[in-house]
Amino acid sequence: MRWAAIRWCRARRGGSDWPRRHWATYGSAGGVSCGQPRVCGSRVRGALGMRLSPADASRSKIRRRSRCEPRSLPYSAHVMTADHVALVTGGGGGIGTATSLALAGAGATVLVSGRDELRLQASVEAVRAVGGVAHPLCLDVCDAASIRDARQTALEMVGPVDWVVANAGVAISAALTSDEAESVARQQMDVNYHGARRVFEAFLPGMLKQGQGRVVMVASSAALMGYPYITGYAASKHALLGYARSAALEMKDKGVGVGVVCPHYVDTPMTDASVARIADKTGRDHEQARAALAELNPGGKLVQAGEVADVILRLLRSDTSGAVVELTGSEQRDIESGLPIAPNTPKGD
Repeated sequence: MRWAAIRWCRARRGGSDWPRRHWATYGSAGGVSCGQPRVCGSRVRGALGMRLSPADASRSKIRRRSRCEPRSLPYSAHVMTADHVALVTGGGGGIGTATSLALAGAGATVLVSGRDELRLQASVEAVRAVGGVAHPLCLDVCDAASIRDARQTALEMVGPVDWVVANAGVAISAALTSDEAESVARQQMDVNYHGARRVFEAFLPGMLKQGQGRVVMVASSAALMGYPYITGYAASKHALLGYARSAALEMKDKGVGVGVVCPHYVDTPMTDASVARIADKTGRDHEQARAALAELNPGGKLVQAGEVADVILRLLRSDTSGAVVELTGSEQRDIESGLPIAPNTPKGD
């Protein structure tokens, strides 16, 4: 794989600092190449960051250069998606971490969001350990003010978000006749449905302003079918899928795509908690409980978090809106392929 050194570039727009830090690649002889020349007005610099004379600059094929802190990433990753800023909610969990790694590996700047700062930092460090760019961002999907604050922080730190992965969720089992059925149903609806909706609607104006954006909702096989003892969870995921389908139709002619991934049981810490509950209630050991859970998947095995992340990345890169993908543990099923997204003109400032 070819590698190129990386610098952060501090873009300028209209003579004032624009709060978006983006890639600028440089080589031993080729000078510094800004990743966003359309908005960058920084000084022209040559090989190893040396300032070029006006005459040299006019002859250079690379008209805009900048300097900032050095980084290193695969050049191929930079080329693919270096201009994208991605927000991943529930970023400290199994799917969230895997998704952050996948997006950063493709060259995107990743905002790993959630409520648990220690888990967020662990995910961020995992991304940085492999050369990716990630930042922790505290965000509570149940708190509209928290989402607004996070949006402003993101804008000032890395610029407008154009990829959103609505992954934050909670799964709680409760019998219909249990005393906690009401509270459990409300809690899951607030996190799994309203939480994803709040985040999408908060970041949507920025996407429309840019003229493009992509959102992937992480639903569940429980959005496609029913399961006993998780009526609240299934209802919240059905609601999320219905919302995403309608939003996809509404946004496809405005440059914004909406996709949904519906995995069956995934091998994550959340599933580990379910395994522990099954073991506690049935007297089985954890391995037996895990095997029983895996057998519920059509593929007979748990879905891996990396598989979910791969589908999420595919949907974010897609030129269609409304795609729904089911992951069974052994295969990916395109439940709905979606409709083409019409290009949209940015609204500007």
